[in-house]
Amino acid sequence: MAASSAGCSDAGDSRQKATGGFASRQQRAVYLSGIATIGDRIRSRRVTLGLSLREVARPGLSPGYLSRLERGERQASTKALRLLAPVLECSAHWLETGRDDPAELLAQLVLKHRGRPLPKQAATLARRVLTARRE
Repeated sequence: MAASSAGCSDAGDSRQKATGGFASRQQRAVYLSGIATIGDRIRSRRVTLGLSLREVARPGLSPGYLSRLERGERQASTKALRLLAPVLECSAHWLETGRDDPAELLAQLVLKHRGRPLPKQAATLARRVLTARRE
């Protein structure tokens, strides 16, 4: 994903892309983490992107099913989240947890440094990725 954040991308200039239109990444993170449920996050991304339920629907994900997910009447499967993530321009991990995917953050960090020594943050992210995979 060519997003400025591993969780979600928003349209706009480079400053707005980096912060999703918020004054800082921290303000954006606080707002996005406050979206409490998977259904809330699905609805938030869909509305932000200006998409209808029909436009988001995919084989196996009907508009009615998506509506029930958004209202919290159904639990989204991992498969459903993986199908929705590209359409909603975010990661399945973010849809599920409301947090950026540490694996994507690590990949972005590695690519950004292009063979130069990596900052300490890379080791921290790598540990988070490995710990999450063991759980």
